[in-house]
Amino acid sequence: MLIKRIINRIKRGFKGGNTVKLTATEKKLIEEFDIKKSREYIIVRDSALFDSDYYLKNNKDVSDAGMDPVEHYVIFGWKENRVPSQTINSLMSRAAYQAVVDKNVNPVIYLDTHPQEYKALCSNKATQAAAIVQHNEIGTTSFHMLPMLNVMMYSYKQFKEKANSRIKPQHVLVVSHTLENTGAPRAAFLLAKTLKECGHIPIVLSFKNGPIKNDFAKEGIPVLLEPLSTFSKKLDSTTLRFLNGFDCIILNTIVSLQIAEKIKQTSAYKIAWIHEGKFEFEKSASTIDYKKNFSCVSDVFAGGYYAKRFVDQYLEEGRESKVLLYGIESSQKPEEETENIEVFERTDDKIKFSVLGTICERKGQDVVLDALELLPPELTDKIQIDFVGSVREEAAYKSLTQKAEQYPFINYIPEMKLDALLSYMASDMDVLLVPSRDDPMPIVATEAMRLSKVVAVSKNTGTYGFITNGVNGYVFDELTPESVAETIKCIIEDKSKFSSIGESVNKVYTDNFTLDTFKNNIAHIMNNLNIISRGLWNDLL
Repeated sequence: MLIKRIINRIKRGFKGGNTVKLTATEKKLIEEFDIKKSREYIIVRDSALFDSDYYLKNNKDVSDAGMDPVEHYVIFGWKENRVPSQTINSLMSRAAYQAVVDKNVNPVIYLDTHPQEYKALCSNKATQAAAIVQHNEIGTTSFHMLPMLNVMMYSYKQFKEKANSRIKPQHVLVVSHTLENTGAPRAAFLLAKTLKECGHIPIVLSFKNGPIKNDFAKEGIPVLLEPLSTFSKKLDSTTLRFLNGFDCIILNTIVSLQIAEKIKQTSAYKIAWIHEGKFEFEKSASTIDYKKNFSCVSDVFAGGYYAKRFVDQYLEEGRESKVLLYGIESSQKPEEETENIEVFERTDDKIKFSVLGTICERKGQDVVLDALELLPPELTDKIQIDFVGSVREEAAYKSLTQKAEQYPFINYIPEMKLDALLSYMASDMDVLLVPSRDDPMPIVATEAMRLSKVVAVSKNTGTYGFITNGVNGYVFDELTPESVAETIKCIIEDKSKFSSIGESVNKVYTDNFTLDTFKNNIAHIMNNLNIISRGLWNDLL
């Protein structure tokens, strides 16, 4: 009940623009808040209207992510109109259920605490649904209040600690579409970590949970989880006041970009940092108005020159994006932190090729599989090729596993955790193949360059612009089985040059992709924004 009173006090302060001073006890309660102890979580968990087994069975993404179904429904599910149980599914129409969602309340909690209205909805679905919509006066949506308060308290403490530092700390919200262990979310992690090292106060907002959330936690960087659907309606005054507490908002992908129009009324300096290329731009063209959303941000950066080609097509005449390359760690974690990572030992002198990335058409694994069929036995006897990654498209995975059964030199390895993947690349990989049909700046290629490994890439990657064929790597002339097969043949014949090629490609990394270079670029960008810290949360708390 005390938490609820705190929330109501903060809300009244937000709406009235008044200063609300929290006591030490109230601040401690917010800092130690656990969603599983919240009234919302407990009601849903114990309600007959929520069935965890049903929810997991009918929401494969939740099951695959290993998320707590109650927690997922409380944070994401109800806002995404996901059905919580067979009971709801059988007794209520979609329109009736949506009518409750439109009240901007969790349906399980609302129906559980309003049994008479629930009975009415079930007995006269269409009429009652229409009545609820008619009397619904809440045409807005909001972030969860307690996570917002946690972020505010964190920022308040960080700001106080850094108040006397040489650098004026800026509150920065980094928006990522997901926390999966893929390229763009990892770039968001590196960005947030670098902002913190530069003396600023980063917070992350993600539309989807994932394993990288643990990496943020290790760095002490708070993560807000809110579904993209939160931005489908007008944001309420509490959420807007919260967003106004940020000095800068950075939208990390084109999926994140689509909220630019929704947050344009906030006073934060808005930046888009786009990592996608042709495939993703075309895929989302029907749902995202690129030109309108780009016009709502102050600065646009592309994650490389390949991505820049597509970004610039949607900018106003006379406007051009700038290139901001990410940076990665120059070495693995200290030995004491990696002692449990699997060590891959070589048992033969074969050349180990690897194709790393999610199994899907865009990553081009099929081109390599077809190329391998064109190689004579005297060459395939000299190689082993691993395909490593999670499955995104079943058809691509089926083709891969069928080929792996046919050819003893082909091997499939499921997705690895980041530390294990880096260990594998360092000790059990000679050559990285990147046959992508569209890959603006594949982070695995950058990691391979850091490790001085031979890299072969398609011209549809951002890495291509840094590679001179046969000098510091290889480029497929065309993304065809014939061209890939010819490149693999050249690499086998050039085995004696691996060391010199590795040294040359490592220089590409040191010249362009170190964390120091990235940190300098971020510091320069932040220093030139001319933002004056408003300290809204500071004044409020």
